[in-house]
Amino acid sequence: MKKRKLTIKEELFCQKYTFFMNGSVAAREAGYAESSARVMASRLLARKDIKERIKYLQDNIAEAMGLSKQMIIEEHRKIAFSSIANLHKNWITLKEFEELTDEQKACIKSISTKVLKQNIGTSDEPNIIDVEYVKVELHDKQKSLELLSKMLGYDEPVKQEINHTGLNISFVNHARDQD
Repeated sequence: MKKRKLTIKEELFCQKYTFFMNGSVAAREAGYAESSARVMASRLLARKDIKERIKYLQDNIAEAMGLSKQMIIEEHRKIAFSSIANLHKNWITLKEFEELTDEQKACIKSISTKVLKQNIGTSDEPNIIDVEYVKVELHDKQKSLELLSKMLGYDEPVKQEINHTGLNISFVNHARDQD
């Protein structure tokens, strides 16, 4: 007997169920009517082909979510080799947010602002103005470098063997500066 292919809606249900782990929510997200979402979810989850597809997606969550090791490495590369200088027009003036590339924006952990009152006049003739300060914090470069090194195997221990007149000695060198 030929196995029936899932419909687009059924496939979407399986993907949404993998993400939400809730049948009613998955059914609504897949496009089933709000009023019948619970019933549809129950029916779908009782089917063998649906259960098999959900299990496959859960076992292959990276594929189901459209993730790859390459994507993760690329995001860490952006952070590891970012520079706050790329966010500035000059040493003090920040570029407008819209001027930044997507790669530069990906490196930003947070942006905060504060407004302080400043007297630019004299004590006899004060001229109080609002001065806005912007603080930009980037993601942790060192952490991304460490994770990249780990993912790429650069910090793997190196096993070395020494043979001296019939005596075999093995040890593991955990030094990271091996090339």
